[in-house]
Amino acid sequence: MKTKAEPHLSLLFFISLLSLVPSSVFGVGLAAIKDQTFHDDAGANIVVYSELRASGPSVKIKTASRTFTIARQKLAGKIEVISALPQTITTEVELEPVRKTAKEYRDFSARFPKSVPILTPHITVLDSCIKEFEDGKARYNGKWMPKDEALAAKQKKEQSRNEEKSAIRRKYEEKVEFENSQKTKGLAKYGGKWLPADEVKQIVERDQAALTSAAAEATKLASEKRASDSAKRDSDILAAKSARRIKGFVISATREGILVDCNDYSSTVASSSASVGGGGNVYTPPDPKGKGRPARVEGLFFITGHPNQESIVDKERIDVDAIEDGVFEYTSTIGAARRVKKYRVHKTYE
Repeated sequence: MKTKAEPHLSLLFFISLLSLVPSSVFGVGLAAIKDQTFHDDAGANIVVYSELRASGPSVKIKTASRTFTIARQKLAGKIEVISALPQTITTEVELEPVRKTAKEYRDFSARFPKSVPILTPHITVLDSCIKEFEDGKARYNGKWMPKDEALAAKQKKEQSRNEEKSAIRRKYEEKVEFENSQKTKGLAKYGGKWLPADEVKQIVERDQAALTSAAAEATKLASEKRASDSAKRDSDILAAKSARRIKGFVISATREGILVDCNDYSSTVASSSASVGGGGNVYTPPDPKGKGRPARVEGLFFITGHPNQESIVDKERIDVDAIEDGVFEYTSTIGAARRVKKYRVHKTYE
């Protein structure tokens, strides 16, 4: 498909686009593109690009209205357009980039004739710049003026800059000289003041000692806090373990287990075997916010697994560490069906 040339753009448009172009890609310029690689350069279409990025066998081109990709071999040539003339041109050396750019524009126009309408205005501006210089004028701060006037203004600015640098250097040297003089007198600077060097030494040593003491105190407090936290945790664990202890009086001792009355000795027990370490599980202390605390147990409950079950008699007080283990169903002496919580013994205290 034939690539159409972009509309002609003025120098101002080029300048405005330049500020939008990333430094990692080619700047605003013209690209000469052939429909077929074997076509003559004179037939290449001209595209004004704001971004041109070559990657491998292809070239990505972004214009004011679209973005497209072509094969690298179809890009016959490209040229960047300068955004503005140099602000200062007072010597031939400073004019050389302008002469070079004008020549590059002419060479590109000669090779790709379709670029002539676009580049001619820019060549005219560059030629006008060259003529101004050759007529004896010079450019300073973006303005053309008599050469001697421009040189005088440039020299004045350089002189001002040099004086500023000298003032800075002189101020630094005076500062160094003053400090050396104070040191010669046996003084040293501390806290923005000049004091006897021995006194400053004592102050510094005292400050260092204070810092060392503060660091040691901070370390001590941190260690004490860790020890206190550890002791509190151990205390909480012991308290939680004690809370699992069931205390009560035996109502009935049977082959299956022991029916215990806990009305007069209300206690708390763990709500699951996972929370008390039974069966190889890891013990977890109660949540300090109250979540997950063992449930309060009162009344009748059934205990299994007591090692002295056969020798226990009614009304005997027992004291065991038990784990909730379901529900026990039994029939009362009058034939009524009863259900109580069932616990299995984890540890006895007898």
